[in-house]
Amino acid sequence: MWAFASGCNFNANGATDGGAIDSSNDVPVDAMPPDVPSSCIGTGNLKICPTAAPTQDLNLTTQTIDTDTSPLCTSYTSQPTTDLCVVAGRSIAIANGVTISAVGTRPLVLLSTTTIEVDDSGTIDVSSLQVGAVVGAGGDSPACTAGTNGSGGAGGWGGSFGGQGGNSGTGPGTAGTAAAPAPGLHGGCPGGAGTGGMPGMNGHGGGAVLLIAKTTIEIDGTINASGSGGAGGVMAESGAGGGGSGGLIGIDGETVTIAATAAIFANGGGGGEGSGMSTTGAAGGTSNGPTNPGVGGGGNSTIGGDGGAGSAGAMTSGFPGANGGGGGGGGGGGGAGVVKIFPASTVVPAGAVSPPAS
Repeated sequence: MWAFASGCNFNANGATDGGAIDSSNDVPVDAMPPDVPSSCIGTGNLKICPTAAPTQDLNLTTQTIDTDTSPLCTSYTSQPTTDLCVVAGRSIAIANGVTISAVGTRPLVLLSTTTIEVDDSGTIDVSSLQVGAVVGAGGDSPACTAGTNGSGGAGGWGGSFGGQGGNSGTGPGTAGTAAAPAPGLHGGCPGGAGTGGMPGMNGHGGGAVLLIAKTTIEIDGTINASGSGGAGGVMAESGAGGGGSGGLIGIDGETVTIAATAAIFANGGGGGEGSGMSTTGAAGGTSNGPTNPGVGGGGNSTIGGDGGAGSAGAMTSGFPGANGGGGGGGGGGGGAGVVKIFPASTVVPAGAVSPPAS
């Protein structure tokens, strides 16, 4: 399972710092390569290396950033090298009422040479929306561990990332192992599609966002990297899609303040509901807050099994979908993403963080 150990820094290849042991090969892993330039920024193992320091304060307005095409993305490199959209400013502010959404294949990095502030009703949203819609920035990594499909109208498994996805009903479909796909900063993992004549589509894994500031980061508002729900089976006693896992939220500053008003979450999406012979199952839900999992689909099909709920809070695993009796199986709920706070000096978080930060 991919987990950030307390007191350890994030390595884009899944390693820890301080000469810790890499369980994949049982050899010490250095904190960072010796050739990282001193101009690179970040207290964790993933460093961003500006070619020139930004000179403008960046007060972002409500917008959607496509991390593949946005002119806000700089050409800054990173150590280790990975493909990122880095939005940089001397300072970065997301004011009350401003929502920054990010889509695209590359994760989003907000980089400041001084401070980053997200005000009370300011929002950073790299979540994936309902199935068939938008995928959050860097979500659905091709390196994710896939599950095993069931058969005969089985639902799809829930996506596994920081936490284990739920198995599906009828069949069943088995979720992949919760582990860190390598290399690089990346988002969460998709669920599996249902099986049968008219199965439901899978939910998508949440995206990835990393905040890096040389001095302070203050979060009074919301950061959301949750996965989306799976679609219901579409008649013909078919299985529903599994929910996507939560994505990744990284916060890296010399001092980090998470206020009581803050909501930081990377929860799993709910599995869809299996269909009956002539009824379509309900889609699974998407989390809208730290304590609220993506709910499993249910109540729309007279025979199909209900979907499993996604992760939320300390419950980092998704729930299994239900068997459908004579109908399709419910999809499994998506597992938790990862929230990593790795400053040199931390103010104890007061706001709600899900899953628990490491």
